[in-house]
Amino acid sequence: MSLRSDFRNIVLACALWYPAQWAAALNHNDNSVNGLAKSYGFVLGQELSLKRIADSFPNLRSSVEGARLGFQVTFGDVKERLEQELTQAVGAPMFADVRSQLEKQ
Repeated sequence: MSLRSDFRNIVLACALWYPAQWAAALNHNDNSVNGLAKSYGFVLGQELSLKRIADSFPNLRSSVEGARLGFQVTFGDVKERLEQELTQAVGAPMFADVRSQLEKQ
């Protein structure tokens, strides 16, 4: 599988993985949870893609680190904030299960 298809699969899984009852969470509806899931999928896909590149191409590690730092400077702690919001929206056990499944892809 290519990095591009891995990334696409992660984003799609985040967007489609949640069951309908997620919408019943306090202050969240289908659209907001879907948007959070897509954003989380993007961030997680970026992180995992950079790790995979660094592991597969050791000579590119410094470039990968530069890209990772650039992403961090641009987006800050967005991954942690998205994780907190999704945990609140769907509950800690469900979010932990989904995150575990995504990281295995």
